Amino acid sequence: MLVIVLQVIAAVMFVLAGGRKVPATVAHDDFPQYGYTPGFRRIVGGLELLGAAGLIAGIWIPLLATLSGIGLAVLMVGAVVTHIRGHDPLVRAVVPAVLLVIVAVIALAR
Repeated sequence: MLVIVLQVIAAVMFVLAGGRKVPATVAHDDFPQYGYTPGFRRIVGGLELLGAAGLIAGIWIPLLATLSGIGLAVLMVGAVVTHIRGHDPLVRAVVPAVLLVIVAVIALAR
């Protein structure tokens, strides 16, 4: 049951994150400062939304939760590395790092 709660929480977080990256115009777009294009931002956002859908579907089809957890973990490793290489304050890497742990737990538990 705890894993399902984690899946729902993570899915909500990724819907919020991905939903703000997909639109063509984003008011606070950090991606260019890291050398990424708007197209890459939309791809990352789309993958986050797809991963969120997989986490929710994974409640009934555990393999989807495992695969989504792995994919989202890869994205979060990229996010943490991006923040560190971008010389951001470490606090900016905390949310992706926490999400990395959560989706890794989901992937391993399902």
